[in-house]
Amino acid sequence: EFRIRLASISWFMRVLNEDIARRANKEDGCTGRFWEGRFKSQALLDEAALAACLAYVDLNPVRAKMAETPETSDYTSIKKRIDYARQGKQPKSLLRFAGNPRKHMPKGLPFELTYYIQLVELTGRCMRADKRGYISDSQPLLTRLQIEPDNWLKLTTQFTKVFHGAVGRKQAMKDYCEHLHKRRRANLTHKFIGGDELSESEHSILDADISEFRIRLASISWFMRVLNEDIARRANKEDGCTGRFWEGRFKSQALLDEAALAACLAYVDLNPVRAKMAETPETSDYTSIKKRIDYARQGKQPKSLLRFAGNPRKHMPKGLPFELTYYIQLVELTGRCMRADKRGYISDSQPLLTRLQIEPDNWLKLTTQFTKVFHGAVGRKQAMKDYCEHLHKRRRANLTQCERLLG
Repeated sequence: EFRIRLASISWFMRVLNEDIARRANKEDGCTGRFWEGRFKSQALLDEAALAACLAYVDLNPVRAKMAETPETSDYTSIKKRIDYARQGKQPKSLLRFAGNPRKHMPKGLPFELTYYIQLVELTGRCMRADKRGYISDSQPLLTRLQIEPDNWLKLTTQFTKVFHGAVGRKQAMKDYCEHLHKRRRANLTHKFIGGDELSESEHSILDADISEFRIRLASISWFMRVLNEDIARRANKEDGCTGRFWEGRFKSQALLDEAALAACLAYVDLNPVRAKMAETPETSDYTSIKKRIDYARQGKQPKSLLRFAGNPRKHMPKGLPFELTYYIQLVELTGRCMRADKRGYISDSQPLLTRLQIEPDNWLKLTTQFTKVFHGAVGRKQAMKDYCEHLHKRRRANLTQCERLLG
């Protein structure tokens, strides 16, 4: 797991951003999120893409009118390079400019520093309304990279708007796609499934992949990611559009006992009634309660849903620990209570409520405001205590609300 993290740019950015956020919050005497969103990464596949992206980043303060010229823009690499260039040096803390590509090329950026600085300074002048500047197609760096001056200006002002993903010329993009296909190890997995002999290095790669897949198979986050992606793709295809489909990430809560489970089940089943999309539970499409009621009329239970196994007993089969009849009866009555034009009264003699020891008024609140009153694990005092001890948690969130509503 640690090896995967050390090779992951996502983990590197997470640690870096967390450190900066902590320092900034400490300095400002505040808490909460510091960064607006996640980082963005793009593959720069050739020299043209690299030069354009470098200049785009170096000219950020000039473009945002935070600095007049590149050499006066604080916290940028171009300022540092210009300061050192005046002394005939290059800063050791930055990747050096190694000059034009040649046979024995040292490690560094494949450009002449003088030409790059000259071009960035001229580009910076062109961005400002009160300065005159003209980028000639005889600029040495543009000539070598074969980029038109107008295109260069667009690249250095709108790089992240015009490009999404990898950036490079046709051949570089083709090589990149082929490289990614090999990295996905499609051929390697086919060899393994086909029973072909694998080398020691191939075995180690495969073992690492299998370990990663096992972690993902046991992860609810990965399950929800794959599920949501599939639904989003279908919906976008149906509507003929692109972009994000879901508003935010999923929410998960631990339901620690039968009372919490029953309340959450009813809350989800009554979503359409509460949103006034259906009049009764049995007419609410795409809910488990409608399917259960339809099958219950035939004296059956749907195989596609976890069955109701009845009240807990010694040899308890797998299933939900409630009587199906009592649950349906209680949900239907709760649905009536939610509607202004229907009369309904939840009695404390309801079999399911009696067994769960939940007051009728509390039950109505649980089934209408479950996600508002609870944040995190839900259950009675002893269940919460066991849960927190198991996860080594000291703080017990929701305990007051659980005691008040679940009894």
